[in-house]
Amino acid sequence: MCEYPIRILPKKQYVRRINVDDLHTKCLKSLLVRRLDFDGNPFHYIGGRKLLNEGVVSDDVLDWSTNLLGGEFKIEDILWKQKGDGIIEWNEEDVDICDYDECYEQMAQANSVFITVNCLHKTIVPYRRKFGSKGDLEQYAEKTHDIDKEIIEQYHAGYEPECHATVTVEHKPTKLNYWHMTIEITPRDLTEPMPRDGKKNKSVKKRVKEALHLHIIKNLICEEPRNVEDIPKVLYLKQE
Repeated sequence: MCEYPIRILPKKQYVRRINVDDLHTKCLKSLLVRRLDFDGNPFHYIGGRKLLNEGVVSDDVLDWSTNLLGGEFKIEDILWKQKGDGIIEWNEEDVDICDYDECYEQMAQANSVFITVNCLHKTIVPYRRKFGSKGDLEQYAEKTHDIDKEIIEQYHAGYEPECHATVTVEHKPTKLNYWHMTIEITPRDLTEPMPRDGKKNKSVKKRVKEALHLHIIKNLICEEPRNVEDIPKVLYLKQE
């Protein structure tokens, strides 16, 4: 008998993607959970408060995987690790767990951290950015309206003005987990989130990744919540 929590599988009656803008406004306390793949104890206590040890969450946070609580995904489901074809994006096809025997494994134990959707989605974070020339800075300013004229006039070699990027939460259901969400970040001069892979915009990627990492660390919750807000079914069930 399959032990995998089949309630987290995508279903034909589910919408392909949850509208996170609606989730953001209708569920003010909606919560994400992430498993900590870390050897040893990731926490320490100060004055009775449970805190995260330094270095537990790496700075590899682009396209950061999490899971949405409040629907069918429960905190204990982080013990199940999906792999192979199980992590392929779901596109409304039927999923039979029997076809994915080699695509998941159960961990003996796991620690987790939590973060609210509201402290992430549509949040603007600052970062320092290098420009090769004053002309590059002027082009960026014209495109984004992110830099004042006074800042442009201060340009000199090595100058790193403050720029901004937008954090978003995206619903990316996989074949074995409908409730899979990712954290993305998009600099103001780009139209798509900064990808995890690839060498394009390498310098900018490094800076926005650092900014996102810092923002995540500041907002992580280490204590397991006593209550989790339910996700309204209208957000994930198809409407007839």
